[in-house]
Amino acid sequence: MAIKTPDRAAFWQRHLENFQASGLKRSAYCREHGLKLHQLAYHLNRAGKMPAAEAAFARVAVAPAVPVARFGAARLCVGGDVTLEFDSGSDPAWIAQVVTAVGGRR
Repeated sequence: MAIKTPDRAAFWQRHLENFQASGLKRSAYCREHGLKLHQLAYHLNRAGKMPAAEAAFARVAVAPAVPVARFGAARLCVGGDVTLEFDSGSDPAWIAQVVTAVGGRR
């Protein structure tokens, strides 16, 4: 098993970025840079085929829960092939958004 070092990670990150910018096919890039095709393919797949700058976490703000008025459970048929079931704690505004998303605007 290969030892993972920052230098190795930087090596592959640099090659991934250079490969993507080159416009070459994988085999041509590997020949030109003395790399093994399967290693480049592995690192491309591992990186999700996007530069590391784009593969980052985003900060997400979570709003506090809002109390929702309770109503009885409901089943809603939208068209002939979509049935939505909601429990008594579902937010009516959210239900309206879901119905709109599945094509309930008629």
